[in-house]
Amino acid sequence: MLYPTRLESNREKQQTRIEQLSPLLVGGNTDHGWRVFFSSKALCGSCHQVGVKGGRVGPSLTGIGTIRSGHDLLEAIVFPSSSFVRGF
Repeated sequence: MLYPTRLESNREKQQTRIEQLSPLLVGGNTDHGWRVFFSSKALCGSCHQVGVKGGRVGPSLTGIGTIRSGHDLLEAIVFPSSSFVRGF
């Protein structure tokens, strides 16, 4: 059984990790990101669709940057099980 203090500790560790990675939110390379997203290692594109490419198991990520902050996206990538879109 998870106790509140353990849950709080895990959340604090997650927040610390997000803060450590937040410098990665500056700059970037869309071509490289596209290759990583659809790579056989990351497998993001097997469930998520961007435009007309990708799977339909998870929610479409087309235009996700217009409705979510960089911090939200970073958290979703690093800790994908932290939250789910309703219906998925």
